[in-house]
Amino acid sequence: MNTITLQHTERTLVHAVRRWNRHLHATRSVVWGPRSVIAGLLVGVALALVSRLRPWLLPAEIAQITGALAAGLLIAALGWIWLRPRPVLRAARWFDRRFALKERTSTALELTAGTIPAPPALVERQLSDALRSAESVNLAARLPIRLRWLELGVMAALAALLAVLLLTHNPHTTRLLAERELDQAIAEQIASLERQIEEIDRNNSLTEEEKAALRQPLEEALEILRQQDISQQEAVAAMAEAQQAMRDLSEGLLGEEREAYQQAAGALAGANATSELARALRRPDLAAAAEAAEQAAREMGRELSFAERQDLAERLEQAADALQETNPALSEQLRNAAEALRQGDMEAAQEAMRQAAQAARDQQQQLQQSPLAQQAQAAAQQMRSGQQQIARAGQQTSQPQQASAGQQPGTGSQQFQSGQQAQPDSGSQPASGDSDQISDLGVQSGEPGQSLRSGEGQPSDQGGEGETESSRTGQQGDGEALGDEAAMSGELSAQLGGEQMAPGDSTQSLQGQEGEQRAALAAGEGEGGAGTDTTQGPTAPPGEISVGNSPGEGDSPLRRFEAVYAPSWIGGESNIALDVGGQITGEESIPGQQGEFTRNPAGQSTLLYQNVFGSYQDFVGQALESGRIPLIQRDIIHDYFSSLEP
Repeated sequence: MNTITLQHTERTLVHAVRRWNRHLHATRSVVWGPRSVIAGLLVGVALALVSRLRPWLLPAEIAQITGALAAGLLIAALGWIWLRPRPVLRAARWFDRRFALKERTSTALELTAGTIPAPPALVERQLSDALRSAESVNLAARLPIRLRWLELGVMAALAALLAVLLLTHNPHTTRLLAERELDQAIAEQIASLERQIEEIDRNNSLTEEEKAALRQPLEEALEILRQQDISQQEAVAAMAEAQQAMRDLSEGLLGEEREAYQQAAGALAGANATSELARALRRPDLAAAAEAAEQAAREMGRELSFAERQDLAERLEQAADALQETNPALSEQLRNAAEALRQGDMEAAQEAMRQAAQAARDQQQQLQQSPLAQQAQAAAQQMRSGQQQIARAGQQTSQPQQASAGQQPGTGSQQFQSGQQAQPDSGSQPASGDSDQISDLGVQSGEPGQSLRSGEGQPSDQGGEGETESSRTGQQGDGEALGDEAAMSGELSAQLGGEQMAPGDSTQSLQGQEGEQRAALAAGEGEGGAGTDTTQGPTAPPGEISVGNSPGEGDSPLRRFEAVYAPSWIGGESNIALDVGGQITGEESIPGQQGEFTRNPAGQSTLLYQNVFGSYQDFVGQALESGRIPLIQRDIIHDYFSSLEP
């Protein structure tokens, strides 16, 4: 048998073995392909079930993991089937056993390769028999491609189950989305704080002391935000504290300089003429101090006794000593005023106080233009923006859960969106008990001295009485901060699912009150930007209330409130006589008791306001640091007691 015939026979047998091998791969792919997908779907169903038991993965993430795993297993299985190397001789032996060829194909391949020596006649007969046997193989019958319908049904059932688990409502999805959004917001603020610290270090116009003062609150906030499992309340509190520290530094004063002004304020606090000046210096607010100095100059225009002049001169001298290093110009004018008071020259004292006011204004302008103040103002704005971003994190995802809480319109429980106040219907009254609802993170609507609209720092009751000066004048920056904090308070409470106060609580509580009450509730200074919080509905005169208490009865007649005296106790009126001691000398006499009773001596008992304010301020400081005060209330309480400083 010649070489050409041997080569042709070998190529024919190799081609047949490869064709059989491809058919085998197809049959195995039909079996292991669905099995790979089933394995991936089983993992996806397990992930979905675990995610329903506790917050773990979002539906989109489960779908991505399942799809990637199923596709990966399918590709791996098909790759193992089709790409695994398999020698032709080895495959021929497997097919000989599978097709009952009695090793004809494998023996023929060994003969053509010269592995088995044999006579030419025997080789020719063996190859011819192998070719006939190979051509007679029926692949469809010997190696059929069969679909395993049970496995395909299991695959379809798992896919349907996974779709149901992913598409139906998961009670943990809302919480998980809120946590993811909060984590993202915190990560962004961490990056922002790091950039701000780098900017402070690169600012060559700042001294090392100023850089350290600016970095300290940012580094403290950064350390808190980097903690594991930090809550939203803690993150907002950290940003609020950093923002407050930057607000203090935006005045352009460092710690020692602020202490000097506070020492001067302590010296001036005891005199009536300089009480307002002491209050302004304690903050310190040099613009307000200038106005207070001019007011003190006017107070010096009235007749003062010799003792009052000497006391005021001594206080001005002490304030001048405290401000000698911090503000030499102001210190000099205060000293001049003290000397003029000792000499009885009231005109010179008034002129010195006016010059002191001008010195305070000059330093205020200089401090506002200082690199420290500008850097602190920019950082405070970024802190406020970051605080709002963290406070809003998760609010959009929590709205569906809040909507399913069964709240009905008109019950006084409406949600507030991102600092936007819901307007009450005209003439409607708040629902009973809503005024006591307070969220976990701060007072919502109806909070004293705080507008519910973002950026509106003052309430303006257009139909009310007694509008105070503090509600008409204020600084725009702090007013915007109060408005933003109120917005964040509503957003955080909305996220946590807490009920809000009725939209009519805030506006109705302001109607019919005296201007002095509103000024007291407005937390002292009344700083805020221009804005109006217009209430709707008629305002009842003082002492009169509306008969109707539900929406739609705003036009009901008004009647005067009549107090009812009903002396009783919980169990009804008591008929039990109480023994108060003493002796009764007659039936209509009053029980008496012997003893020495003298009339109180004539006199007057006084307690200086400045002597007790420090104790109250220390108590408030401890309460604020303890964490028992809601976050949004802290700034309001701080501003209120700051306005009361002597």
